[in-house]
Amino acid sequence: MTVTLQELVDASRVIREAALDRTLYERTAIGSHVTRYLQWKTIEGGARPRTVGDYEYILAALCLHFPDWPIERFGTSDAHLAVREFWYERWGHSEARTRGKSHTVLNDFFKWCDFEGYIQANPMRKIRRPKLAHVERTVFHPDTARLVFDANPRSREQAALGCLFGLGLRRGELRMLQLGRYDQHRAQLRIARGAKGGKIRTLPISDPWLRQLLDDHWAQRKLSDGWPDEYLLYPEHIGQTLDGLRVTWEDRHAPLSDSGIHAWWARCLHLAGLDPRGENSMHHARHTAITDVLRATGNIKLAQMMAGHASISTTADIYGHLDIGDLAEGLALRAAKRDGNG
Repeated sequence: MTVTLQELVDASRVIREAALDRTLYERTAIGSHVTRYLQWKTIEGGARPRTVGDYEYILAALCLHFPDWPIERFGTSDAHLAVREFWYERWGHSEARTRGKSHTVLNDFFKWCDFEGYIQANPMRKIRRPKLAHVERTVFHPDTARLVFDANPRSREQAALGCLFGLGLRRGELRMLQLGRYDQHRAQLRIARGAKGGKIRTLPISDPWLRQLLDDHWAQRKLSDGWPDEYLLYPEHIGQTLDGLRVTWEDRHAPLSDSGIHAWWARCLHLAGLDPRGENSMHHARHTAITDVLRATGNIKLAQMMAGHASISTTADIYGHLDIGDLAEGLALRAAKRDGNG
């Protein structure tokens, strides 16, 4: 029997709708365990609703593929064979990043089941995570970064760009940054919302240049009521008035959306005459800040602390963009120390 392309599309849609129908997957043998896991992920794991939704879709597919399997069966010695077959069938033709994400979700769910005592072993331990294609990351040239700053003179843009290029904040951290998180007396910035994994960390503002940027903006906003709850970046509408382009609407007590923070970054680069795509992405600003700290201190642990990475290898292997010039400088310093001691 020949299956048409439209029939495949319709079948795929039916499967996806079934996976998103909570009443269906919750009636399976492991549906209640998935529900409890998602609650744990939200409450104790601090996962955001969007993340929980992504996890739910993948685990709903697991439930529907094994509707009659009790949770204990997934901990048996040969369960990984059936789980691997399911994983291949469901995500085998997807890109490596999608396969990797599904592997991460399934592994995290079964690790939780193992920790809670529902299974004797995690079947995903015997299933290798796919290697992701290497993504080339670059850093901003100092002249390019300065161009972006000069093209965006408003104090809030200056402060936000300073947090990007000076502290390497993640996009979500910058989007959720409220003014009350900055302690001017201690010169510290507390990152409590938007952090990956819900981790809270405090960053010292030791660079006089960055501290001046933050102090200037905070000094302006402290004249307003409720300023600690204001967001550094917030929704606004810039319209045409008799006096030219002006802000016609704003909500300082609401954060930018995910698309809003991308639009803000694109606007900052557009004013500087730069393309927001490719090597000028916002994430490259984070790479720039982390590399700058590593170059200045030579201490990978300090760079990891600023970045908020759980693993030091992430900082060293992905974010530390040292080049042959850095190697040459290091070798020259070593030679100078050797000759001086001699």
